[in-house]
Amino acid sequence: MNICITADDYGLMSSVNSAIEILAEEEKISAVSVMCHKDAILDTVHKLKNLNVAVGPHLVFVEGKPLLQKDKLKHLVDDKLQLPRNYWALFRKTILSPSLVEKIALEARCQIERYLSLGLKIHFVNSHQHVHLFPQIWRVIAPILKEYGCPTVRMCKKICFSLSRNDLLFLSSYASQKVSTASFDKCLSPIDILGSGKLSIHRVTKNIKDII
Repeated sequence: MNICITADDYGLMSSVNSAIEILAEEEKISAVSVMCHKDAILDTVHKLKNLNVAVGPHLVFVEGKPLLQKDKLKHLVDDKLQLPRNYWALFRKTILSPSLVEKIALEARCQIERYLSLGLKIHFVNSHQHVHLFPQIWRVIAPILKEYGCPTVRMCKKICFSLSRNDLLFLSSYASQKVSTASFDKCLSPIDILGSGKLSIHRVTKNIKDII
C-alpha cells in the first residue's frame, strides 16, 4: 500500500503557504491541494511547479467567498457573499433546494479554470471539508472532473453505519463511489474528517492501522 501525505488548504493564508512550501522543499509531503476561490492567496503558487509534489485543486464550497457573483449563486451565499459556514450547513441547503447543486457545479468549473490559469496540472482533486463526497454534489462534480482530465479523487476508506456526523460523511463517500458512473483512481483517506486541525501522532497511527 502506498501512503501519500497531502497538505491541504494551500491558499488559505501566506503562513500556511510558506509552511507547505518548506515541507515540499524538504520532501516531507507527497501532494499539495490548492484553493482557488475568491479569497485564495496565490502570489507564490509558482513555487509548487518546481517541487517534487503532486498538485490538485482543493474545491471550496464552504467557509469562503466564491468566484461567481451573488446573482449566480442565489440562496447559496449570504448577504456578505459568504458560502455556507460548514459542510453540515451546505448539506442542509442542497437537500432542501436540490437545484443548488447546479450552482455548485458552475462554481467548481470557475475554480478549476482559475487553477489551470496558474499553469498547474491536475494530479488529483479534493475539497474543503470533503463536501465533494456528498452524493448530490458528486453527481454534478464527477462529469466536470472527467471533462478536465482529473485522474484521481480523494474518497474515504473507513465505512461506518452510525448516526454521527463523521460517519455520515464516510457513508456519503461510500454512496458516491457506488452510484458514480465516472471512473477515477481513488486516493483513500483514512483520517477522520472531523479531526481536521486536531490531528496527533496517536490519531494518525490509529487510523492508518485501520486500513492496512
